[in-house]
Formats: sequence, structure tokens, C-alpha cells
Amino acid sequence: MENMNDLLQDWTHLDIGDEVSVTEPGQRRYQATVDLKTCDSLVVWIDGPGGRRAFDAREGILIIRENAGPNNRRSGKLGTQHD
Repeated sequence: MENMNDLLQDWTHLDIGDEVSVTEPGQRRYQATVDLKTCDSLVVWIDGPGGRRAFDAREGILIIRENAGPNNRRSGKLGTQHD
């Protein structure tokens, strides 16, 4: 059995609007856009094929930023006010 720390992803660098590649265990990689994330960056909502989905950093989902989005100067975190 895998240690939960081995699965934990660091998504602190992701911002709303970032273009990302998402790889779920046992699935093909796909392109998506960061829609929202929590202040602690443990949960990220992405908008991609199949619609909007939330992922927890402890699920073993790999999310890699491909291109910074137009909102990369904003905090992009749940609970903050947007312009």
C-alpha cells in the first residue's frame, strides 16, 4: 500500500486560468484549465473534457501547468475576491 505522502501533489503554483495537463491514475493525460482552488491548494477544480471536476491533492492526480493563464496575477484561491 502506498504512503499518502507519496501521493500528495503540490499545487500551490497553480492559478485560475492556467492551462494544465491532467493525468489520473490508469487514465490518459488530457488538457484542461484551472477554474478554482482552495486557499491551501489541496483541492483544485479544473474545466476540461467532460466538464468541471474537483481533485484532491491526495488522490494521486498529476496536474502540471503548461501555460500560465491570463489570471495568473490573481490569487486564484477559493474564498478570495476577484476583480
